[in-house]
Amino acid sequence: MTTTVSTTWEVWLCEVVGNEKYGWEVHDRTCLNRCYHLDLPVHELCYPGQNLSRPHAAPSKEQVEEAITCGEYCDIDTDWHGTVITVYRARDGYPLGQLVCVSHESLSPLRLRGS
Repeated sequence: MTTTVSTTWEVWLCEVVGNEKYGWEVHDRTCLNRCYHLDLPVHELCYPGQNLSRPHAAPSKEQVEEAITCGEYCDIDTDWHGTVITVYRARDGYPLGQLVCVSHESLSPLRLRGS
């Protein structure tokens, strides 16, 4: 049986200026959804050389692509705690959007906001 955790995210789309030659710059962003729910599988993260493991969770690439509605191959960059996910168009690094977890302080290890 797989354990899951319910998470809530803000979905942001980027308004970008620039070009592929000189680079992209996020000019502004628009919130597409302030209460986007994702159920994430929970896994035990084991640390090499230590008798220690902690639960962590992360959305799948398919879940991220569906939330951003990018419709094309993309690259995903995640912050250290897994709570800010930035999505780029793979062919040229064009910023498409961000998912920001508002229900948890950290997804690795799992820690609810305010706890």
